[in-house]
Amino acid sequence: MRGLGRLEVVSWEEEALKCLKILTERIKTSASKRNTSNSSPCIVVTGANGFVGTFLVHALANKYKDLKVFCMVRRDKDKTKMLESFSFYELSVPSNIVTLDVDITQVHFGLGESTLEELRANTMYIYHCAAHVSGIQPYSQLYDINVGALLNILGFACGCANKPRVVHVSTMGFVPSGLAGCSQEDIPHSHLALSSGYNQSKWVADRVAVLARRNSEIMKNMEITILRVGVVSPAFSNGACNQKDAFINFLLGLIKEGVVSWDDSVNIPKELKATPVDFVANVLSFASDMNLDKTPCVYNLSYTYSVSVQQIVKWLELRNFSIKSIGAREFRMKVREISDSTHPWYPYKAKFLTVVPENSQFEVSNESKLPIYTPESVTWGVKCRDTQMSEEAFDKIMKFLTTHNLL
Repeated sequence: MRGLGRLEVVSWEEEALKCLKILTERIKTSASKRNTSNSSPCIVVTGANGFVGTFLVHALANKYKDLKVFCMVRRDKDKTKMLESFSFYELSVPSNIVTLDVDITQVHFGLGESTLEELRANTMYIYHCAAHVSGIQPYSQLYDINVGALLNILGFACGCANKPRVVHVSTMGFVPSGLAGCSQEDIPHSHLALSSGYNQSKWVADRVAVLARRNSEIMKNMEITILRVGVVSPAFSNGACNQKDAFINFLLGLIKEGVVSWDDSVNIPKELKATPVDFVANVLSFASDMNLDKTPCVYNLSYTYSVSVQQIVKWLELRNFSIKSIGAREFRMKVREISDSTHPWYPYKAKFLTVVPENSQFEVSNESKLPIYTPESVTWGVKCRDTQMSEEAFDKIMKFLTTHNLL
């Protein structure tokens, strides 16, 4: 099933309820075929060779050295892609990982019956990271991977023997700035009509996970935790970065164009606020330890550091990059000339051309009244500190970009 086109969705809540109905129908079959548990518990991670996924697999494999970590990798990529991801992000390869080539959009992931039965018998934790990030594609094109895959994961969990804990990796991207007056779980959808297909699809998936938690029949078979992640940025530990992420896109575009405008009418961020990927991975690995009777089911993991664009420009200039300050009109002319879809600023071209200032693509919903959590807090009730990015961390990022020929 594919979701409705973005212009065809009249009610996003109804869309989520339709998806939940699909899930409950599947569960009637899956739950009746629950497997018998055996003594080889394991962890399953979807989107395992993505940016967050690779760091998460590394964190989990090192935390649970006695457990196998099954890494679900997209079928059109060969199994060496998982190893290549570890190599690219400069991480050691854990000895307890097993790579599975799958089609996450299929009900049983395209796996053989024996492999599926082994996973059903042994799975204790499922981390669902798989998603397609796009600021251009509509909801209908993103449904299968961003919504349908979650239904497949929850359906699979209901057939597992050990009542697994499913950790759904969501996003803060669809949370409106200044949000207040609602529960942490129930994010409104009135703003989605003007939002991207990506945010629409992630809201629907998030909502399905929330509604599934409220369904007593579903919760007989699994536990569900939702972690909404803010803007993911390069790793503090080694500077490893994903060139497709907003933080790096802005940095690379700045270097490529060699211009910036400080005019208040220019809609570029004045400050970048982001969450290091290694921090995100460590928080996610903590999710398996939470006592769900004493903590909420939804966690909002926002930025842990910020840095002004002026500071970034200064650091670049110290490294012999020329960044010229220009006026608003000249800046918009430069942006308007960008026609190459591979240009780092291309996905944000329309936003940069907007005259009336809006909340930047590069800032998470930091004005939201929803609580932000850190793994250091036993009760998960302490707000993240907004600390400044250091020049040392910036040096690591630039070194990584240079080493991998990304500049």
